Amino acid sequence: MPELGERIVSRLSVAALGVRRACVGSLLVGAALGFPSGTASAQTHGATVAEIAEKLKVIDRFRGTWNVTISTHRPKHSVVTSVNTNSWVLGNRFLQGDSGPKSDGTHDFSMMTYDPAIGGYPLWIFFSTGVAFFLPSGQWDEATQTMVWKSPPNLTGSYQYCCVVSDERTHRCTSIAKDWKGKVLLEQDVILVRRSP
Repeated sequence: MPELGERIVSRLSVAALGVRRACVGSLLVGAALGFPSGTASAQTHGATVAEIAEKLKVIDRFRGTWNVTISTHRPKHSVVTSVNTNSWVLGNRFLQGDSGPKSDGTHDFSMMTYDPAIGGYPLWIFFSTGVAFFLPSGQWDEATQTMVWKSPPNLTGSYQYCCVVSDERTHRCTSIAKDWKGKVLLEQDVILVRRSP
């Protein structure tokens, strides 16, 4: 039987991110029919290759190999460590993350990019536990050196994932998910310390 935290995250991913299935289904149908995607999509929104390259520099700050410590405060206290490697793939348009085996035996992958259609940084996270998240609209604040992904206001629950990139060596992130009543279901602090670029 899954742990309470896994059930909560699973329910949040279904309730808060239910649109993901429709989007993935549309994407697969579009690919099968030969509809353009990726760069072609960016071109239809008026973004040049140079403009996209400039936006991708923001997430290049996450590239490299990192010692990661995830401290979960709710629903149950735990500390998990891993060595995460983030590298550019698919024509240097996506930053792919691989946690490697974590200290709790799990493993996850992530993908991040810049999407000119929404003017933000979508993030996909896939966990070996079977849970997947799509955080569609990360926003970068240059003044505070902070990337924030927030749930849209029309969801039954809410989430916020925030990373402060104060220097090239250390990133500090927080994650919080709440139910429709505002009760905190998941609360985490994540510290990333760079091992190599």
